[in-house]
Amino acid sequence: MKTGQEVMMTETVSMQKNGIVLVFSAFDANAVQNYRWQTYSVPKQLVALIPGHGHEIILTTNSNIGSKYLYIHDAKIVGVDKNGVSPSSQWVMRYVIGI
Repeated sequence: MKTGQEVMMTETVSMQKNGIVLVFSAFDANAVQNYRWQTYSVPKQLVALIPGHGHEIILTTNSNIGSKYLYIHDAKIVGVDKNGVSPSSQWVMRYVIGI
């Protein structure tokens, strides 16, 4: 997710019992891949405490370390341009799961 890209959630973080999990997978050859799955948990109490603040999500492979920086609000997630720069561009967010 780059600047200007948003995920509008059908249910807010505050509506979830515990929060959300962001699910990432590989992005290679300009296509989404079904491997290198990684997750990041966001407790709903954290979003309530610091709504809209940035989260640095570290993503790794055997040979690379990248990250995604996302602003997580109660009802949306917003990206930044550095998410599209290598090595961070090797992952893509696939799902937001309420937990």
